[in-house]
Amino acid sequence: MPSPNTGRTTGALLSALLVLLASLTYFTATTAPAGAAGATISVDNYRTGWDQDEPGLTPAQVSSSDFGRQYSTPVDGQVYASPVVVGGTVVVATETNHVYGIDAATGAVKWTVNYGAPWPASGVTVPGDSWSCADLAPSMGITSTPVHDPRSGYVYLTSKEDGGQFHEAPTWWMHALDPATGQEKPGFPVEISGTADNDPSLPFAPVYHNQRPGLLLLDGVVYAGFGGICDRGNWRGYVVGIDTTGRQTAMWASQTGTGEGGGGIWGSGGGLVADGQGRILFSTGNGISPPAGPGDSAPTRLAESVVALSVRSDGKLESTDFFSPADADKLDLNDVDLGSGSVMAIPDEYGTKTVPHLAVTEGKDGRVFLLDRDDLGGRAQGVGGTDAVVQTLGPYQGCYCHPAFWGGGTGYVYFSQNGGPLEAFKLGTDGTGRPALARVGASTINSHHLSAGSPVVSSAGRTPGSAVVWLVRADDMTGRNGALYAYDGTPNADGTMNLLWSGPVGDSMKFSTPVTDNGRVFVGTRDGHLVAFGRPAASALTGQPVTIRGTALGASGTADLTVTATKPLTVTRIGTAAPFAVSTPNLPRTMAAGDTLTVPVTFTPSNPGTTPGMVTLETDAGAVGFSVIGTAVKAGLSVLPGSVSFTNRPTGVPVSASVQFTNTGTENETIGAQGLPSEPWSVRGLPAVGTVIAPGASFVASVTYTPTTAGESTDTMSVTTASGPVSIPLSATAAEGRGHLTVTPTSLEFGAVPIGTTSRELFFTLTNDGNIPIQVHKAKAPTGTFSTFDPLAEGIDLGPDQSISVPITFTPPGAGDFSDSYKITTDTDQGPVDVLLTGTGVS
Repeated sequence: MPSPNTGRTTGALLSALLVLLASLTYFTATTAPAGAAGATISVDNYRTGWDQDEPGLTPAQVSSSDFGRQYSTPVDGQVYASPVVVGGTVVVATETNHVYGIDAATGAVKWTVNYGAPWPASGVTVPGDSWSCADLAPSMGITSTPVHDPRSGYVYLTSKEDGGQFHEAPTWWMHALDPATGQEKPGFPVEISGTADNDPSLPFAPVYHNQRPGLLLLDGVVYAGFGGICDRGNWRGYVVGIDTTGRQTAMWASQTGTGEGGGGIWGSGGGLVADGQGRILFSTGNGISPPAGPGDSAPTRLAESVVALSVRSDGKLESTDFFSPADADKLDLNDVDLGSGSVMAIPDEYGTKTVPHLAVTEGKDGRVFLLDRDDLGGRAQGVGGTDAVVQTLGPYQGCYCHPAFWGGGTGYVYFSQNGGPLEAFKLGTDGTGRPALARVGASTINSHHLSAGSPVVSSAGRTPGSAVVWLVRADDMTGRNGALYAYDGTPNADGTMNLLWSGPVGDSMKFSTPVTDNGRVFVGTRDGHLVAFGRPAASALTGQPVTIRGTALGASGTADLTVTATKPLTVTRIGTAAPFAVSTPNLPRTMAAGDTLTVPVTFTPSNPGTTPGMVTLETDAGAVGFSVIGTAVKAGLSVLPGSVSFTNRPTGVPVSASVQFTNTGTENETIGAQGLPSEPWSVRGLPAVGTVIAPGASFVASVTYTPTTAGESTDTMSVTTASGPVSIPLSATAAEGRGHLTVTPTSLEFGAVPIGTTSRELFFTLTNDGNIPIQVHKAKAPTGTFSTFDPLAEGIDLGPDQSISVPITFTPPGAGDFSDSYKITTDTDQGPVDVLLTGTGVS
C-alpha cells in the first residue's frame, strides 16, 4: 500500500516551513466543449485548451501594466502534471508524490499529502546492473495531470511508488482525493495491475512504464495511458480504466505478442481524448507499425498510429479505427514518433456536412494531419498507397506538444513547433467544400529545441479580438529561464502574431501546459513552484473594445474609444502602434471616479484583412490597454501567405503548404480562370471555374512540391476573377543524396574513478558526413552514474559536414563496474545508435 497521508498542516505553518527549507472544468464532450477551466488537462475532453469564459484574460487585460505575477508557492518536487483548479483550490501534484491544495487567490497552502517514496530515475536494479533515464530525473512519482469528477467531487490521479530492495518492484496506484481536504476516498487507492484484456499473456510491468498523458474521465471511468521510460525494457502502450467506485474495468495493450513491445502513449503533456461518441482517441509512438489496411479492421500492433478505442458492454476496450502514416515503418526505424504530439478533437460545429467530426495532430516529423474522426483512414488507403486523411500539411519543425483551439470566426488551431515559432492555422474549406487548414500566422520568436510547451487559449467566448494564446518557453531543454508568453490569438493581416506580454516562471518543465481560471494563469515548474499570474480585480479604467470595419486600402476609418475611471486618477499619455493612431485630447487629464474620456482611434490599413491592435492609456494608477480591431477591404481576392517556398528538400519526398484565398471586397467574386503549376508542383482544393465567392468568404488550396531531381524550381499558381488575377509565386530547391551520421567514438571508457567523485569529461561527436541535413529524433541521455550537463536536444538539425560534441562524466555511487548508454536516432534510416559508457568505482 502507499504510505498514509502525512504532513497535513495548516496553510500558514506549511508555507513557513517550505520557505525555510527551500528558501482543469470537467467536460464530457458532446458537441462544442463548454467554457471553463482547469479540472482536466487542456480544459475539456476534446483537449482544445480553450477556456471560453475569461473576460479577465483578454488582450486588453493582459496588456495592462498591472498584469503580472501574483505569487510563487514552493512545493516539494518537479511539477510535470498541470495544476487543476477546483473551486478556489489549485491541486498541484509533484514527482516526489506530494499533492497540495493551494488557495487560488492567495497562494497559501491549505493541505498536503504524500503518497510514498517516488521511483528513482536512476539506480541499481540488481547487483551489477543499473538503469538511468534523464527524462524525469531525479524521481518519477506523479507525472500525469489529474482529473476532477464534479459528480462525486473527487480528484483522481496516478502515482508511481518505489518498491523492492533494488527498486525492481514499484507499483502504480490510482488515487481519489477530496480537493477541500486532501482526504482519500473510501475504496482508494487502487493498484493498477494484471494482464492485458486483449492479450492475457502480457502482464503489466510497472518498472518499465510511465503514465504521462492527462487522465480522462468518461462515463464514470477514469482512463490512464501508459508508455515507456526512455524506451528501456519490456514496455508497450496501455490504456487502463478504473471506475469511480474503485474497480479496475479495463487494460488494453497497443502491441500484443510476447516480446513485441512499443506503441507507447505519451503525447507530450496532452491527454486521452473523448470524441463525444463514446470513443477514446490518442496517438502512439515507435514500435511495430500496423500493416496496410482499412481503419475499421484495426490490427493488434498499433505503433505510430492514431487509435480509436470503443468501450464494450462489459467495460473492456477494443480498437475500432486507426490511422497510421503510409511511411510508418520509416518513422519506426528513425524513431520519428507520431505520438510525440497529442490528438485534439475539433468542436463539432466547425466540421462540414460531409465531414462533421474532425481531429488534428502533428508528430516529430512535423506533418500536420487533419483527420475525419468517423473514418480515421487506416494505413496506405489513399490513391497509390498514400494517406487517406482529410489533409496533410508540412512538414514543419515537429511537435512535442498538443494543439489548442479558438472558435473565433471559422476557428483557429495553434501549434508550438519544436525549435520553431508558435503557429496559427485557420480552419476553413477548400474549393470543393472539404475541410482544410491554412497557416495564417506565426510568432516572430522561435523556441529552442525541447523547450516549448503546449498552448492554451483564453477568450471572452468567440468575441473578435478577445483571444489570448498562452505558451511556456525556456532557453534550453533543461528549462533554464522559463517564461510564460501571451500572444494575441488573432494573427495580423501580414501573418505575424503580436506578443502581448511575457513574464518569468523560473525553471520550466518539458511539455508544460499552463492553466487558466477566473482571471489567472497557473504554471507548475521544474524547480518546484506553483506560479500564478493575473491582475487586480478592479481596473483603474474600464471600456469596450473598438471595432473599425470596412476600411478600404489607402483610406482611413475611425471610431471612438470611451473609457470610464473607477477611481480618481490622472491620464498622462495615450499611445498605440501602426496601422492605428489616436487623436490625443489635452493631457494630463484628471478624472474622478465615474468620469469618462473619449479617444478617437484611426485605422489606416496597409494589408487587406483583419488586424488586431491595442490602445494604451498611461495613468498615475498604472497603464491600461484596450483592444482595437480593424478590418480592411480590397476588391478581389487576397491570399495569405503571399508566396510558397521550400528549401533544401530531399528528392522523392513530398512537402505541402496551404494558402488561404479571401474575398476582401464588398461584392461577390466569381472564379473565371485557374493558373496551375507544372510538375514537380501540384495543387489541390481550388474551386471550379464559375464558383461564386461571397464577400468575406474564403477557401484553402494545398500546394505540394515533390522533387524528382536536384536543383531549383519556380512556378506560379493563380486565380482570376473580374477584379483581376491573384498570383502566388512558388519556389523550391531540392538535393539528391542523403545525410549520414557518424558517431566517434562509439564507446567511452572512464577507467577507475574514486567512489563519490566525478571524473573528467569525455566527449563523443556526432558528424553529418552526408550532403543533405539530418535531424536528431531521439537523444536519450543517461543520468546519475553517467550524466551530461549539456544533453543533446531532440529535433536539432545537423547540416552537411556539421558536427556536435556531447560531454559525459562518470560519478560512481559504489565500488565495482558500471555501464550505461546514450541512445541516438536520426532520420538517416541507419536505425538507433548506442554510445556505450563504462567505468569502475574504486575505494
